[in-house]
Amino acid sequence: MILVLLVSLLLFGCASKQVASNSSDVQISQCSALTSQCDVLTNSSGQNGSADKNLTFIKFHGNAQCTSCINLGKFANATLVKNFQAEMEEGSIKYLDINAQTDTTNPYVLKYKPDHASLYLLVEGAGKNSYEELAEAWYYTGDQAQYEQYIMKIIKEKLG
Repeated sequence: MILVLLVSLLLFGCASKQVASNSSDVQISQCSALTSQCDVLTNSSGQNGSADKNLTFIKFHGNAQCTSCINLGKFANATLVKNFQAEMEEGSIKYLDINAQTDTTNPYVLKYKPDHASLYLLVEGAGKNSYEELAEAWYYTGDQAQYEQYIMKIIKEKLG
């Protein structure tokens, strides 16, 4: 039992490291394995010709989450609720949080096979799909205002 716990902590635990960013040190925590949320963002307003795009933010995670892992999803969801409430209510923007360690049959887990704590963006529509990790989000898990600016910049680029 102890061996299983140790392996779980190693696989799904968190590691911190110092990273220099813009001449100041930033503390970043990255989970070493599964952490994730799913958000689907769809702009049906017709602005900038993006009426046919769906955006899905996906946060994958395991059972053990550090504060940064939790904030990775919490801040994404808060940003969407604050800025895209109507779109979320109509279903054009969605947020999903998936524990890939326990929800192994989830279609997103089966399709994307996440292997670490992460926030992904799935963009569907306009005849092409893309799926990318938003790794830069880790830099802002200690500052919700900066995190929101980052997510809003990404949304603007994708719906552009």
